[in-house]
Amino acid sequence: MAAELGGLGPPAEDINKGESEADKGLITFLTLLIAMFLMLFLPMAVGGILCLAASMAIRKAGETEPDATEVAAVVTVVLMGTSAICGGVGFLLETAVGELTDVLTVYRYTVEMAVKVIFIVVSPFMAALAAGVSVQFGKGAVKLRAAAGIGTGILAALRSQSILGHWGTMGALFGPAAAAGVALSAALRRSSSSYGKAGRLGATLGAMCATCAGVGRTGCFIVIDAMVERIKHEKTVDIYGHVTLMRSQRNYMVQTEDQYAFIHDALLEAVACGNTEVPARNLHAYIQRLTQIEPAENVTGTELEFKRLASAKAHTSRFVSANLPCNKFKNRLVNIMPYESTRVCLQPIRGVEGSDYINASFIDGYRQQRAYIATQGPLAETTEDYWRMLWEHNSTIVVMLTKLREMGREKCHQYWPAERSARYQYFVVDPMAEYNMPQYILREFKVTDARDGQSRTVRQFQFTDWPEQGVPKSGEGFIDFIGQVHKTKEQFGQDGPITVHCSAGVGRTGVFITLSIVLERMRYEGVVDIFQTVKMLRTQRPATVQTEDQYQFCYRAGLEYLGSFDHYAT
Repeated sequence: MAAELGGLGPPAEDINKGESEADKGLITFLTLLIAMFLMLFLPMAVGGILCLAASMAIRKAGETEPDATEVAAVVTVVLMGTSAICGGVGFLLETAVGELTDVLTVYRYTVEMAVKVIFIVVSPFMAALAAGVSVQFGKGAVKLRAAAGIGTGILAALRSQSILGHWGTMGALFGPAAAAGVALSAALRRSSSSYGKAGRLGATLGAMCATCAGVGRTGCFIVIDAMVERIKHEKTVDIYGHVTLMRSQRNYMVQTEDQYAFIHDALLEAVACGNTEVPARNLHAYIQRLTQIEPAENVTGTELEFKRLASAKAHTSRFVSANLPCNKFKNRLVNIMPYESTRVCLQPIRGVEGSDYINASFIDGYRQQRAYIATQGPLAETTEDYWRMLWEHNSTIVVMLTKLREMGREKCHQYWPAERSARYQYFVVDPMAEYNMPQYILREFKVTDARDGQSRTVRQFQFTDWPEQGVPKSGEGFIDFIGQVHKTKEQFGQDGPITVHCSAGVGRTGVFITLSIVLERMRYEGVVDIFQTVKMLRTQRPATVQTEDQYQFCYRAGLEYLGSFDHYAT
């Protein structure tokens, strides 16, 4: 019987031995998975927590941002601690599970060299990131903080190597992983305004991670604000002294010479021009004061305000493209040209010099940059360029503020077809409809790119109620016109800017854009500042709002618009 049983299979002890070997293999596999998990994922969590705790301790000590020494100390603690933890995991596994020694040794030596290379190459960069290297270039800040990061990484590797041998070297992988946790915390900080509590938690780490420098523009803002307050109360200014004081509290405040000069210019303007922002409910009283003669100047306040707008003549270097011989004939007036920095650029045509130029400027709106294109009335020679500009910049709303001829002179070439379609270089323009309103004409055109067959609808609003001399007697009609243009833009317009032109593209064009901005701001903020609005426009296109009559008209139109709201009128 025993012999029969023996012939049926291996002895029982052999079966148990096989099961034991299988169990060992499974245990080996699971142990390796756990070890790899602890080495790769745990570092990010622990590193982030350690950095977070260190940052919170620095904040509680009253510091708004740690300096390079504190950063180096924190990163050293993080890298050493995480390396030791990771190395300790391997050390304990090797000690506690003797049967796995061979497997773990093979695993250790297989990855050891790779880990060393990765640590040497990656860890300094990640540690430098954790030390706060971001967009702050110059003044040695990057060198100092990068050196701190590299030094702490090397120190962590040496310390873990000496304590835990080979496992300590593998534990050094914890350094880059911990720094990755720091970077993740930095990402949370950047999104603090959008993602609530998680972002605010990450915000405590912000001083150590990739943030803006907080010294240049920030310094300018603080100095200007402080000096304006000082002027108000003491009638004195000390820019140098205040910058010196700030730099004793935080390095490199007001970072560049240009920023330092800008502070002087801004304060000079504040002293010369005063505060011209007026609550909407006080606009009527403010205009009454402007109409009175200033005793010391023997001119009205409006005249004085308009004269302050006239700055020194812009240097020819600001009109590079406009002054090129190949472009001069494209300017309707020799003294009205676009600044190089704000000019509208066309896509150049190969082999055609100056083909990227048109006398047009981008103008910022109340809530949108480059909301408008201010341009001259097209010449016969620039009509093709005009349609090319509309197409390339996706402008489907055009505002025309002049007649074709005024005072016996051409003010604008008829750049659109009246009855039949016409081709302007690449573009076929088909007149679709024309609507004659009491104060303006609305024309609709279908514009097709002959190269690929794409089409758009372009709508042109021609205001016909502007007198050939002076300004309209009432602003009501012009305000309604502005409202209709923007309503159509919201309803049908593309994302591109509204193109506005008169003859030279500065006078009536400037009035339209100024009032568009002023009226919108009045609706949203309940304040008016015609002076600063025009001043801002003149930094983007010279001579915007060309005459004093036009400047006064902006005030009158604003007051009329205000009168249409009962809660302000009372």
